[in-house]
Amino acid sequence: QRKPPKKRNTTGNEDHIKLQNRFYPLINETTVNNEATITKETYDNHNIENTTMYNKKRPEVKKKKRDVRAKNPTRKELRKVLVVGDSMVKRIEDHKLKNSTKHATSVKSINGATTQGMAYHVKGCIKDFHPDILILNAGTNDLKSTKPDVIAQNLIKMAIEASKEGIKVMISTLINRGDDLNSKANEVNDFLYNIALENDIHIIDNGNINLEMLNRGKLHLNRYGSIQLAKNFRNAILN
Repeated sequence: QRKPPKKRNTTGNEDHIKLQNRFYPLINETTVNNEATITKETYDNHNIENTTMYNKKRPEVKKKKRDVRAKNPTRKELRKVLVVGDSMVKRIEDHKLKNSTKHATSVKSINGATTQGMAYHVKGCIKDFHPDILILNAGTNDLKSTKPDVIAQNLIKMAIEASKEGIKVMISTLINRGDDLNSKANEVNDFLYNIALENDIHIIDNGNINLEMLNRGKLHLNRYGSIQLAKNFRNAILN
């Protein structure tokens, strides 16, 4: 017969081995019957500390804005340019003039207008566009009925009125013609140069537009003449 196993002595007098958790230093210990227990408060505090540590945001670094003008001190400010003229400017496209000058540009052509009628239209165009620079191209339609000095004075008056509003005004000289009024147009230009010097008004010289740049009637510009007139305007604006 097999002998029954011996019963273990459970009197509590034997020595107990105390095991220590490796996370022991991280928790609070409450000793109850020689056993380590974790309180709910300790557990919550431990989680809060860990969450705070990982959720800390890095300090924001403000990016410096690039100052374009500081690197390009010679860059010119955008200006508004208004061109008001008779039929001589009808082929000048304002968007092409804008692209070549890098300024906001508007071209207004008033066909058949004399210098007196042009003065009325100029005031309205200035109110609508509020330009920084004004280019006047008129006088051709006055040649048959008005004296050269009067034509020049009418143009100068328009320029002076516009300059009172802080606008830089430029007067475009009358373009060469292929008829008997060409000499009279040249007289107007001579008066313009003399009067403009006295009133500090800039003159745009169109002497580089020859008869080959006129249409068959030798009075109005052809495609090449319009291109040259636009170049003259562009050079005056940029200078």
